[in-house]
Amino acid sequence: MWQLATAFAEVALRRRGPESLPDSNFLVLALLAAYLLVTLVDLALFGGLTGLDLALLVATTLLFFAFIFAVLAFFKLERRFRQTISAILGADICITLAYLPFAIGGLALRVDITMLPFLWLRIGFFLWSIFIAATILARSLSQPFLIGLMFEILFVLTSLSIGDLLTPAAS
Repeated sequence: MWQLATAFAEVALRRRGPESLPDSNFLVLALLAAYLLVTLVDLALFGGLTGLDLALLVATTLLFFAFIFAVLAFFKLERRFRQTISAILGADICITLAYLPFAIGGLALRVDITMLPFLWLRIGFFLWSIFIAATILARSLSQPFLIGLMFEILFVLTSLSIGDLLTPAAS
């Protein structure tokens, strides 16, 4: 188990790629459960958890799985799906776990987490997540980083647009 956690940390630091991970349905399901749990904790720290938040999390996760499969299928590399999705989920869990101590510390010290330093910190971790997902996707596709980045930005923009469509406007 420790070796697997280390592998995901190394993926998040660009020292390893998805090809170094096991091709396992069980691993994908375990990582999906861990990803949902960590994301729920993150959401709970920032404004509570509503039914809409849960629906958006499920929708974006399903969209993410479908998107990654579609991109891999476009390049005729469906066989790499489990390793790719495992690498992205595992790296995202590591990135979120690296961010949570800052968020929890800010809340414990009763610091307003909407202040500019926390906003920049959150943006930094978000950009790290995009960068790592793009790197993983590029390695899975055997394409240059720019291709992976293009697909990752396409996914992020699509999921943000869907989130805007589903979220009622504040008045």
